[in-house]
Amino acid sequence: MASPRRRRRAASRTLVRLHDRAAERSGVRGASARPLRRAPAQGRQAAAAEGAARGGPAERRSAARRRPGAVRAPRSSARLLVSARRETAVGRARGRGALAQGAGRQRKEEAVNAEETAQRLGLIPHPEGGFYRETFRSPIRLRLPDGRVRRASTAIHYLLPAGAHSRWHRVTSDEIWHHYDGGALRLYRLGLGEVRLSRSEPQAVVPAGVWQAAEPEGEAVLVGCTVAPGFEFEDFALGEAAELVREFPGEEALIRRLLG
Repeated sequence: MASPRRRRRAASRTLVRLHDRAAERSGVRGASARPLRRAPAQGRQAAAAEGAARGGPAERRSAARRRPGAVRAPRSSARLLVSARRETAVGRARGRGALAQGAGRQRKEEAVNAEETAQRLGLIPHPEGGFYRETFRSPIRLRLPDGRVRRASTAIHYLLPAGAHSRWHRVTSDEIWHHYDGGALRLYRLGLGEVRLSRSEPQAVVPAGVWQAAEPEGEAVLVGCTVAPGFEFEDFALGEAAELVREFPGEEALIRRLLG
């Protein structure tokens, strides 16, 4: 009786002979007669591309659609996309123009009404001109090098109607001007030059002891003034023509215009 190993060898030889006979009948010999296995994915794609190349236009289009990454938008869709982008850009530009026009109209509508503003904020006349009200006085007290005791800081609302001005004056503390509303303001500082306060340039500083004056460029303007150390009227002085002209002879015309 044959052993199991011998029976398996005999069965294998029988299968090989049957395979070779089938190959002889079909006319296929050698390596090509080996059993076929499933082609890998790359092989299937290459075969599809080769078949499309041998086929007609329809087959080539079908292969292109099946090729990975070969997705293309129709020409008509591409033209629509470009047109939509152009319309979006034009719409944005028009929108920016409309916003700018609206902002300009809003600014004109927000021109300060001097009388209404003075009443609403409770402003009173200031000795240098214009109208003011103190809005803050620090609870902190400081002893200065000269022995004076002052608040750490103070702040006011200050309104200059159209045609008014703040006459020449100085204080013994640093003063910061803040633009709040209305037109632009010209702030003159003898020895330091002129600065312009507006919505786009809303702050300026006048160092302690510097002679200063201010006037609106046109319409009324509302500003704020912060003084540190805090303001006291005993630290405030109005300018005199003779004294200022003697010290700043090149500014005589400006000095005399803003004294009264």
